[in-house]
Amino acid sequence: TADYSEGALVLTAGLRARLPAHVDVIVFSPDELRLVPGVQLRSLSQLPCAAAPVSAGEPMMPHFSFCWAKLGLWTLEDEYDLIVYMDADILILGDVSALLDPPPHGQLQAVPACECWRSESCSYTAKEKGTSCGSHEDDGVPYFNAGVLAFRPSRAEYESMTRALKEANCQAMPFAEQDFLNEHFRGRVTALHPKFNALKHALKNAKHEADLPIDNCVALHYVMGKPWEPATKMEEDFQDLRALWWKAREEYLPRSFLRPRWSERQVHPSLPGLWLVPE
Repeated sequence: TADYSEGALVLTAGLRARLPAHVDVIVFSPDELRLVPGVQLRSLSQLPCAAAPVSAGEPMMPHFSFCWAKLGLWTLEDEYDLIVYMDADILILGDVSALLDPPPHGQLQAVPACECWRSESCSYTAKEKGTSCGSHEDDGVPYFNAGVLAFRPSRAEYESMTRALKEANCQAMPFAEQDFLNEHFRGRVTALHPKFNALKHALKNAKHEADLPIDNCVALHYVMGKPWEPATKMEEDFQDLRALWWKAREEYLPRSFLRPRWSERQVHPSLPGLWLVPE
């Protein structure tokens, strides 16, 4: 969305700089955005909209409601063998090529969530120690963060998800589609290394910082406070991480340009070759 336009610019520019030319980098958005060359802008209306069940209740954060749109990516099987989805509040710091190895059909790759905020037994970085990757509600089932996902698109899988949304007696979903995907793909998730979705709070957490140094991070995820927003007092501990994002923005912004919605910029239907575009 427009609120995340700055993030989309920095994320996709970082991906475009590190991926081979034959790998598409795409932003789905309802808005006009500034993007670097080699990044595609496609209308969000090209994806089917999966409606959140009423029983899911209100999400913890209002913008979580928008995240249900990512389910529509599963319908792109005629275009892609693999989709790697990333939230727009992510900064690319390293080599993402390992994410281009497709998982088996019907499987999902994701990074277990950091549960320190609600559990003393969080094991976000424990995978390297040979223990569990994380748990949710003490049931021992890995609960993942949906900010980075790798999967093979499948219309059949999308239809299965929409049926589940309509038929299931869903419980509250404060994390919106993340809660739903965790339930829908239960038993079909392969854990990725935390470096592919390094949650900024974990980098400042004594439980995890030694196992996840910033120099090893591939994708830094700015959960909660965003670096392009005015810093609140709660963000004081993250000034160095915010500075990394701003440094990347300063590098990418001069190479970016506005991608107009030409159909909306046409002066008049009787003047098919004339558009009004801001400077």
